[in-house]
This record gives sequence, structure tokens and C-alpha cells, in this order.
Amino acid sequence: MSTLIKIQGSEIASGQPVEWNIYDKDGVLLLRKGFMITSQTQINLVVSRGYYQEPVVESPQPDGVVALPPLDTDEEYAQPFVLKDWSKKDAAHYAVLSMEDAMDTLEPILQDIARMYPAPDLQGELMGLADALHKAVRLHLDICLASVFLSRVDTKNYRVRHAVDTAIITIIIALHLGFSRHEIARTTAAAFTMNIGMWFQQNRLAKRVEPLDEELRQLIFDHPLNSVILLRKAGITDPLWLEDILTHHEKLDGSGYPLGVVGSDIPTGSQIIGIADRYTAMLSPRGHRDALVPSQALRILLFAEGDTIEARLSGILTKIVGIYPPGSFVRLKNKDIAIVMSVGRDGATPAVKSVLGANRKPLGIPVLRDSADEKYAITGTVNLQEDEIPFSVRKIWQIFD
Repeated sequence: MSTLIKIQGSEIASGQPVEWNIYDKDGVLLLRKGFMITSQTQINLVVSRGYYQEPVVESPQPDGVVALPPLDTDEEYAQPFVLKDWSKKDAAHYAVLSMEDAMDTLEPILQDIARMYPAPDLQGELMGLADALHKAVRLHLDICLASVFLSRVDTKNYRVRHAVDTAIITIIIALHLGFSRHEIARTTAAAFTMNIGMWFQQNRLAKRVEPLDEELRQLIFDHPLNSVILLRKAGITDPLWLEDILTHHEKLDGSGYPLGVVGSDIPTGSQIIGIADRYTAMLSPRGHRDALVPSQALRILLFAEGDTIEARLSGILTKIVGIYPPGSFVRLKNKDIAIVMSVGRDGATPAVKSVLGANRKPLGIPVLRDSADEKYAITGTVNLQEDEIPFSVRKIWQIFD
């Protein structure tokens, strides 16, 4: 990259597109050429953090088109998955093992990035892990969703669990939007690494009861940019991966951070990660509140925050999780508490397994129920605590090594 020149406030104006790619002092892309500045707040942020690259001669581009670096597509990711001839048992086994592997493998990878001792092929490792999780979602969507909703009470390692949960929802939304295998791997890898800029504080923040002080508020505000800086130092160079992380907390109405960008200036991948991040975060307990049941979290996103999310994405999320998503708990008319196994034909009468009896004591073996049968009709949702959940994903779906 050529010499970076400090930008002056007089060189940019509200309502005008910027004339250069704007970078921070470490060479992290903040805004692309052609981005429309819409507020004085954005100008102040750009001036306080922004430099621009010394102009270079570029080949002519059609009006309104910004030249992007070529997509580095490995041949492996250009090929479709071979998913036929998988038995239900094998597909379920692969899905469970892939999610367990994502949790076990991601922890040391992220730890090394945060400590600035990254793996030599970091980009390849993260893309491979993301690709395996994508395959798991394609093979057994119900198990992958159940993992998200069963894990919401797991407070042991929130920072890794949340990254994997966000990645799963990201994959499902991206599939609905027709993303390619390579695009899904890259966007999922961004979801894995979105919070690396506050890695050492994230578990403590999740358990914090007291209001945030100014230092912690600034840490949260800065973490998208800090994440990008750490990843660039670790060898991640894909510009769309980094841009998705930088903008994953931006909102359509401009109320997000750190740049306050608006509407279509927020990349689609970033918006997908953002809605997945916000939704799964509400499913997890905090020091100052209990975990929300899926219907509560969805209602907040749709009604309290609906103007900040693209309607297309909130519609897809609603379709994905439905009324009773796999892994959520419901009370049946016979007083049993059951876990949802799959959404079923109409979403209102999912396949369920009773796991607790009327006395809230674990049943010896989960019992399959038909919630369309009046005797086992669903009467409401239940918010179980971690010590009340008697079975793992493995036992519910009878996965044994």
C-alpha cells in the first residue's frame, strides 16, 4: 500500500461521496470510495480515525462502480457438497461432531489471535471450520438449530459458544439468500472472529451485573475496529471478511457503531452476522437478566428493533426459528415438559420429545410425542435453567460414538 495521507475535515462533506478509500493508521479499510457521508458524526469519526490512500491511477470503471479486489476462491469451495446417500443416522452424527469440533477447535484459534500468535494458515483453518459447519447445517438443520437453543443457558464459555451460535444462524440465513459455498465460508469465518477485539473481557462482560463504566462502553464501541486490526496482523487479508466484521454492529437507521453507516452502505454479509449476533445474544443469560425464550427474543427484534434491520432478513429469521424452534422447551397438555425436535408441517404442531414429567423430574428415556394429538397439545413455552436440562443433543438424537 502506498503512503497514507492524513485526511482533513475540509476534504469531506455531508451528503457527498468520499473520493478515496479511507483507512485507519494501521491500513484497515474504514470506508470505500463512493461511500455517502450522511452526518457530522461520521465526519468527526473519519477525521479522528481516518487517513486516505495516496491516489493511484486506476483503470476506468463505469459510473457508480467501485473496483473490488478479486475473490480468492479455492477450487474446493467452488464445488458443491455431495450430500446424497447419507443415512439419517450418519447425517445426525456428522452434524453433532461438527458442532462439537467447532467449539473445541475455535477456542485455541481465537485465543492465539488475541495473543497475537496466530496459526500459519489461519485463514485456511477458519474457512475449513466454517465449511464443515455449513455442511452440518445442510445435512441436519434441526440438530444444528437445537444446538443453538440448548446452549443458550451454557455460561461456561460464552465467547466461544456465542461465536458458534451466531455462525449457525448466519449460515442458515445466507443459504436462504443463495450465497455460494465460498461466500458462506467467508461470512461464517467472519462470524467466528467478529468479537476477537474484546476476547479477554467478553466472558466477564456476559456475567457483569453492574452498569458498564465509560472504559467498558468504549471497549464495546471500539471492538469491531480492534477485531479487524488483530485479524490483519494475523494475516487475514480478505477485504469483505474484514468489512463484515467492521460493520456488523451498524444498523439501517444509522444508530449503530462504530461508523454510523446507513442502509445499503452496510454489506449484506455484515447485516446477516448482525441479526444473528443480536438474536443469539438475547437467548443467553446475562448477569443482570435471565436468558430470553426464542419467541421473546424474536419479538424484540421484530417490534422494538424492526426499523434497524432489513425486512428481508427479519422475515428469513422468523421463518427459520418459527414459533417453536428445535431445541426449545414447551409444556404439553399432559403437563410434561418436552423438547422440540423439528418444526413440523405447520410450525404450530412440531415433533417433540417429553424429557420432564409433570413433577419436573427427568424421564428415564425421552418419549416422542405428537403435539398435533389433543392429549399432547402445546400449552406454552418453558424457560429451563441449565441444571434442569437432563439430556444433551447427543442423547436426545441418540448419537453414540
